[in-house]
Amino acid sequence: MKNWYFFSTVFIFLTTVCLAQFNHQQEWHPGIVILNDNKILKGDLSYDYANDLIMCRQEGMIKTYGPHKAVSFRYYEEEKNLFHRFKVYELAQNSFYSQKAFFEIVLDGDVDFIRKRNRYDVHQPQEGYLAHRRTNVHEVAYQYYVLVDDRLVKARKFKKEVLPQLLLNEQSLESYLKDQKLNTYDIGDQIVLLNYYNKRSERTRPTAIDQSAYKKGSD
Repeated sequence: MKNWYFFSTVFIFLTTVCLAQFNHQQEWHPGIVILNDNKILKGDLSYDYANDLIMCRQEGMIKTYGPHKAVSFRYYEEEKNLFHRFKVYELAQNSFYSQKAFFEIVLDGDVDFIRKRNRYDVHQPQEGYLAHRRTNVHEVAYQYYVLVDDRLVKARKFKKEVLPQLLLNEQSLESYLKDQKLNTYDIGDQIVLLNYYNKRSERTRPTAIDQSAYKKGSD
């Protein structure tokens, strides 16, 4: 009986400690979640990137949603003065199977640039031949993708699979790439290049007024 009481006490203690540590690691920020049925939930949000779940806290009640129940969410991180926007995209796992997941939007437009937080943290090696390398924290912590022609392409394939498609639609991209001395393998330079491309696309895209004027002129 005493042993049972002892182990029960230890179990409760350890559970309490684990829950306290878990709650301490959680970060809550004000934001909104948009569900599949277009219902909008407003409250404090916490994104569990390891399990790809968004938690919404309203009046002390917490509800959890996955990428099959929510289509997007966004929240404001006051300490860093940053707005984070997430949206559901389908990522092909192979030729036969694709999986829905939350991705953070880095840049949106005709071409979206998005990223997915790695499930497990990767730390800078302290010993060995990689210890001297100063790795980019963002490149280590995230996987980056480009949405082009309704297909997600890994950012590391930018030069081979993304750039040729962009050049078909915007030839000035090549001269801009050279003038700005951009590196197609660098995440930051990819963002600069795509931002330029999206702005050019907005300028050349016909507006509703342009289209109606064209139709009147053709009558």
